[in-house]
Amino acid sequence: LGGHDHQQTAIEVNGRFVLKADADARTAVVARFSPGQTGYVFSHEFRHLDQSVEADRELAASAADWHRQFNATYCGNRGRAHDCLDQSVGQTRVDLVAEEEAIRKYETNLGNYLAELALAAFSDQGAQIALLNSGSLRLNQDVASGSTLTERHLVELFPYSTELKLFTLTGRELQRAIEHAIEDWTGNGWWLQVAGMAYVHNPDRERASGLVLLEEAGPRAVEPEEEIRVVTSEYLLNPRFGQDGYTMFNPATIIDRPGTPPQLANLFRDALAAAGSDGIAPRVEGRICNTRQPDQPCLVPKQLVQTAAEAN
Repeated sequence: LGGHDHQQTAIEVNGRFVLKADADARTAVVARFSPGQTGYVFSHEFRHLDQSVEADRELAASAADWHRQFNATYCGNRGRAHDCLDQSVGQTRVDLVAEEEAIRKYETNLGNYLAELALAAFSDQGAQIALLNSGSLRLNQDVASGSTLTERHLVELFPYSTELKLFTLTGRELQRAIEHAIEDWTGNGWWLQVAGMAYVHNPDRERASGLVLLEEAGPRAVEPEEEIRVVTSEYLLNPRFGQDGYTMFNPATIIDRPGTPPQLANLFRDALAAAGSDGIAPRVEGRICNTRQPDQPCLVPKQLVQTAAEAN
């Protein structure tokens, strides 16, 4: 029995069950062992913890107290009113897709928007693409169109440092990075949201192909030996933390930037403020062309898609 997983799991291995409920208490797994004629009879079920399930009063009171303590500490440390986490930071005109099962397996509109902000922050240094690991985007819920985004949304979306860096890698190393992004396609945090590039993902063959740079003149195939300027998080460039498996990212290639490094959380806050009451409206563009979704847009040129299909 386990928890803290991003989706429920029930797998039988050699006559034994591995059972895990969904993250954030969306479900609970109930396992039963009943006396049988020759030992025990085992059964299990998943229960959805929605509004039909009455909250435990003692636990609800404890949770409310922890929320109050967090609010007081967070807002107090910043010299702000005690309700600062509920204050508006912007609006959205579309559904923002940030639930983990989606943002860790597919291109999503929020992932696109954040990757674009990261890329734009280094445009003056010739940045070509941005790569953001979805494990750093922790909101784990979609935000409905017309919603007000609050400080709490930002805190829950970015609980860790969001410092950005510019570095270089070769086209061959970029191919390896994208292959790692699609590895074990079950909703892992190393899945990349991207900007400035596109590729074809075949989850059935576990292949990534047809990598292109989205340049002003149009999509261009990535050459194995070309040098590409990439924006990513400091986390993926720090060997101390394991780099989420992106060991092909070499910290020795980081390009210095004068001043304080940009934080993605601040870039998002500024973008929301700039959008004003109109709100933001990011969309899925076809940067990651999933072969299981042939009706979705795809920015990889058709001839490269065909070549990728033949290779796969």
